[in-house]
Amino acid sequence: MKRYCNYLYEIDDVPEYYGKGQIDRWYDHLYRKDNSPWKNHLQKAVREERKVVCHIFPRSSEQEAFSQEILNIARYGRRDLGTGTLYNLSDGGEGEAGRVDSAETRAKKSARMMGNTYGSRKDSDETRAKKSASRIGLKHSDETRAKIGKAHKGMKRSAETCAKISAAGKGRVAWNKGLKKAA
Repeated sequence: MKRYCNYLYEIDDVPEYYGKGQIDRWYDHLYRKDNSPWKNHLQKAVREERKVVCHIFPRSSEQEAFSQEILNIARYGRRDLGTGTLYNLSDGGEGEAGRVDSAETRAKKSARMMGNTYGSRKDSDETRAKKSASRIGLKHSDETRAKIGKAHKGMKRSAETCAKISAAGKGRVAWNKGLKKAA
């Protein structure tokens, strides 16, 4: 049995997003990979350690969840229309909960993504070479280097990870082997 809910995100006690889905849908916004204004705003608020609260309202049916979504988006108003504070881009009431792709659709998606690590297409060798050449000589600023250092400070590799790294490097020839020192 599917369990439906509505959820309201508040940042610093201001209603920012009203949504509908199954019980754990609210959590997806924290880890989405798209570039929506709401996702960016939420993730920035989390990074800045602002007060982020998500209220969850269980519903007895998907239809009830849809109707409550429409009602509450109208109540709080949408930021893009200048009527309120919500980052919602629609008036609500559309979509489907827990959609499952057919085996045929999954096979098509799999074939399209095969071998790709950065999305639905693979760059040509020429494009990859251009991208690589454009990065030559670029260096991180001191501020960026400090941020990277701060993020990695205190991280320790497990013994298992160290063993894997060591095993991967065994037999590899050093990049400077055979080079003569400059006089």
